Amino acid sequence: MRSKSDINRIIIFEPQCWGFEHATFNAAFLDMVLFAYPEAQIIFLGEKEHLNRVHGILEHYDAQALRRVEWQITLISDRTLIGWLRFLSEWRQFESILQYAKLHQSQLLFFTSISSSGILALKFRLYLHPLSFPLMAVIHGMLNRIVGRWPHKPWNWLLNLRVVLRLPQPRSLRYLVLGDSIHQALTEVQPTLVTHFRPIGLPNFEYDDLFEGQNEDIKKGKILFGYLGTGNITKGIGSFARIAKEFQRVNKQVEFLLVGSLSTWRDNTDYSCITGVTEQPLSAEDYRKRALSVTYVINTSNPEDYRLAPSSTFLDALFYGKPGIYLRNSYVEYYFGLMGDIGYLCDSYEGIVDIVQSIITEFPSIRYHHQVENIRKGRVILTPRSLGPQLREIVEN
Repeated sequence: MRSKSDINRIIIFEPQCWGFEHATFNAAFLDMVLFAYPEAQIIFLGEKEHLNRVHGILEHYDAQALRRVEWQITLISDRTLIGWLRFLSEWRQFESILQYAKLHQSQLLFFTSISSSGILALKFRLYLHPLSFPLMAVIHGMLNRIVGRWPHKPWNWLLNLRVVLRLPQPRSLRYLVLGDSIHQALTEVQPTLVTHFRPIGLPNFEYDDLFEGQNEDIKKGKILFGYLGTGNITKGIGSFARIAKEFQRVNKQVEFLLVGSLSTWRDNTDYSCITGVTEQPLSAEDYRKRALSVTYVINTSNPEDYRLAPSSTFLDALFYGKPGIYLRNSYVEYYFGLMGDIGYLCDSYEGIVDIVQSIITEFPSIRYHHQVENIRKGRVILTPRSLGPQLREIVEN
């Protein structure tokens, strides 16, 4: 077990995200590391606009922590690069970061995200030049690629996550997955690899105006169902639109709102029945206002997508204190088990329609406020302050 003074210089690096992408997560992750190591100085490296976003979010929720953070702009791989071109870019990028870490006498290094080709580049780099300090990489939705189809082109098979993870594991490298349910699913599908992974909850801040903008609409009899995030095929925006079309034509007190932006990767569904449709990403303030106005969040994503990946929609719903109506999936179901009644779990699209119908027919005021209160109490387990000690234990053990 490390003593308190063993780790006093930490580097956190975001190798993939530009601008607002994952900014809230990275701010919460940074804050979690600050709570895990209150004696440490931290350097956060990333793309310029992304650093600005992360800085602004952390300043709002934990301004004092900024005194222990140094911000360093660095080049990251072009998002259009794929395959072996991306591997070569990441190889150069990671070589630079590891040299930087050594130069600044880092005793712990975090990658807040990583690609499959990035893991391959990192492994090859560590085979040649092992690290004397631990490196932990956070794996997000990419873990879903550990099952399913292989790449069409044989020369890309080595870049497949299943192959990359089976290559010899450098002693200093471990991976973080964002939830116990994900870790359990990984144990089931890849039991020989799970020893390289450690689970931790997806860190999230507590929004400090939980009921803002919420009660007045309910008192007026208006119910607003919200879709959070980017509207695309994978996340079921077409299903949300069909629900909106079904109910809005019979009840004008019901509204369906897009809290985010509409992707070009979508089906040919009519989206005119959804309020706030735009293809331009919302500003942080516009997103906040829309999210706070929602009565219920609806998530129509494929449940299988959350067996090995966290749900950002669910975390946003907790953040803004909104009960949700979800297609049942293992990730959300796990937190229902911990927090109690925080919304509705449905086994089918028709089940979501039935719940929406029952809410419109007779609004469940008492249950609704119990759900909101359960969210208020339950989400504490995902705050940086709560997760910090767990992160430190993971690193030290």
